[in-house]
Amino acid sequence: MPIMLNKEAIMERDLNDLKWFAGKLGDLLYSPGMTQPCLEENLTILRECYKEQSIDGVFVQYFTRIAGALRGSEGYEETGLILRMPYTKDDFLYSDAPYREIAEQKTVFARGQVTQQLAEIAKKLGVNGFKQLCAQYDRGLEEQVAEGRHLVFPLPPAKIQDPTFDRASGHWENDGCSVTLDPGEWHIDQSGIWKPVGLRDEYACTHPIAPVMRLTNIDTGMEKLVIAYERGGRIRYLTRDKQALFDSKKIIELSAVGVAVTSKTAAALAQFLCDIEDLNYDAIPEQDSVSRLGWLNDGSFSPYVSNLAFDGDAAYGTIFKAIREQGDFQKWLACAVECRRKSVTAQIMLAASFASVLIRKLGTLPFFVHLWGVDSGTGKTVGLMLAASVWGDPELGQYPQTFNATQVGHEKTAAFLGNIPLCIDELQLSKDSRGRSKFDVYQLAQGVGRTRGNKAGGIDATPTWSLCILTTGESPIVQANAGAGAVNRVIDIECKAEEAVVQD
Repeated sequence: MPIMLNKEAIMERDLNDLKWFAGKLGDLLYSPGMTQPCLEENLTILRECYKEQSIDGVFVQYFTRIAGALRGSEGYEETGLILRMPYTKDDFLYSDAPYREIAEQKTVFARGQVTQQLAEIAKKLGVNGFKQLCAQYDRGLEEQVAEGRHLVFPLPPAKIQDPTFDRASGHWENDGCSVTLDPGEWHIDQSGIWKPVGLRDEYACTHPIAPVMRLTNIDTGMEKLVIAYERGGRIRYLTRDKQALFDSKKIIELSAVGVAVTSKTAAALAQFLCDIEDLNYDAIPEQDSVSRLGWLNDGSFSPYVSNLAFDGDAAYGTIFKAIREQGDFQKWLACAVECRRKSVTAQIMLAASFASVLIRKLGTLPFFVHLWGVDSGTGKTVGLMLAASVWGDPELGQYPQTFNATQVGHEKTAAFLGNIPLCIDELQLSKDSRGRSKFDVYQLAQGVGRTRGNKAGGIDATPTWSLCILTTGESPIVQANAGAGAVNRVIDIECKAEEAVVQD
């Protein structure tokens, strides 16, 4: 026999006990033989007890919290029961709770079922005109959607201060830094992004997401989209090319950065983003972008160009951010002059760093400056950092890199840097198990990378660069048996402890 609550026994308890309430609700739900009418009768008794103690608000608060947890628990579906608020006549006449329950259902069929169930409850309570009230509530929602038909999303400036999203109206708010988008046939509410398809609703995503900026690469003309999405109460941004966003087989990769997309919703999300971009092409702001550093076709120099965004490989985002102006120039200048005064090698490293951006203009080939020595404390790495500080953050792993990379990796990094010097530390990291260096001077000194095919059957753009390569190690970068071409492209400098590159 299912549990039946005793009103007198309940009235003797302290009803402001959430733990007891949760236990009682769980006992009712999982009581053997419990039926839907019996469950509803028990919940009505429980609510009446709270009402008689004038704490009906406590009941509503506790029930909403605990019922939500129980509905999401394992085994809830197996009970075959519906854990629903025991509505009163006042709920139907003076609140929107029953009507909101209908609106929150995700499918047309589910809304129809819940409407009929609540209609029977309303009839028992003596509520007349329930379906007319439902229709009026629906019309109110439609008017609300119509008024807030255009969605407002935040733009990605340098730093956005606490943008908020109002799910009821579908609006992002952020001090005017926003873009207004027409969602077309798509709808957005507390359950996510969806559109009606026949007798069902097709969901694209369970959280707000939209393109907020278009990046056009000034070298290739290729377009990418900046996508804004809200997860965990904060706004996030990602940049992807349109192929990755509009292809249902590729867009599922966005799940790795927190976007709620599965194999079932991938096609709908790809279609949603495509529709939004197409409907709002003129409304979405466009910005020039670049995927590399160095000289641009108009004679300007990346990244020292205003209103120029980075749309390159995320792996180079650290280097791009590291190339920036920071600190006190006069202090840096005094330090650099002091280093030059005490060391010819420091003079050469600084000169080579500045000379790197002249190579393209002068039409010459890339060259190496390599500092080597077996003694410790010679200042090789610090000398490399001194040269790197001309352009950006000299911390290893920020702008300067190490030889712990493949030749293809060095090639791509050189192409990304374009005309800014490539700084690589510790040549010994490139040696194999036999102690032989796998690094090839010729491959970087040519200034042209390898031509490679792609999956589509064509060839990728051949990478090029015009820069100097500043390196360090414990041995010369070219061996005695190297060809004259390699020797002529390298300035090899042996560093000794008594002649440190940087004294302090």
